[in-house]
Amino acid sequence: MGVKYIDALFVCAIALLMYLLGQTYYDVFHTIIEGISVSLALIIFYVTWIKRHQLQVTWFVLVGVSYLFVAILSFFHMLAALDYYLFTIQIKLEPRLIYFWTINNSVQSITFLLASIFYKKKYTINMLLTIMLYSIGIAAVIIVWNDFQVSFIMGKGFTNFNLIIQSVNCSLLIVSIYLLMTRKIEDKGNESLIDLCKGILLLTLSILSILLITTTTNPFNIIGHLLRVGSSYYIIKAVQCSSKNLRLISGR
Repeated sequence: MGVKYIDALFVCAIALLMYLLGQTYYDVFHTIIEGISVSLALIIFYVTWIKRHQLQVTWFVLVGVSYLFVAILSFFHMLAALDYYLFTIQIKLEPRLIYFWTINNSVQSITFLLASIFYKKKYTINMLLTIMLYSIGIAAVIIVWNDFQVSFIMGKGFTNFNLIIQSVNCSLLIVSIYLLMTRKIEDKGNESLIDLCKGILLLTLSILSILLITTTTNPFNIIGHLLRVGSSYYIIKAVQCSSKNLRLISGR
């Protein structure tokens, strides 16, 4: 209990320091947070991919593959926030900042909904490859397409266009939590579902928090980014717990 208490204090202290950093040097804060998010997303992909045969391509392999593209989209979102020019001066990422974030949320919400609906179902390689191709296509369109609808107005907040999309994403995430909790009742002893639900809940709160902002240094923006990191942490825990449970069941 003492160790957990110390760990909780440490996490709170780090979160407070990051919050203060975000209030003072937002660009630095955003780069660090997105860098952490990219790293955690890659860890989720790596762990699920190396265990895919052992786990017989169950629900979380779909989550893992999707998080490879979450990492890619988060990386481009980070570059866009730095007003980065990609490859040539003609492809500027900054106008696409919100779109990378929006598509990222959409990828995650759809993934979790599919995972909750097809829980314990096996996924074929063709299905995983299809998800990869669609994600690559979406990312390519965002990078090269120049005619984007305005999603955020500094000082006013998000436009109705983005609010509608994010409301749909949050609705899908909430439905996913409900379905997974139903699975939890049916599948007693599977603690990985609890961690997964925590991760999805934090992701939902992250989106809702960021939707409240009118400027980048708004406290809700900083809190939203920190919640996203917490979401990835619990998803990693869910993956590890699921791997352990299935290994015990199989007698390995």
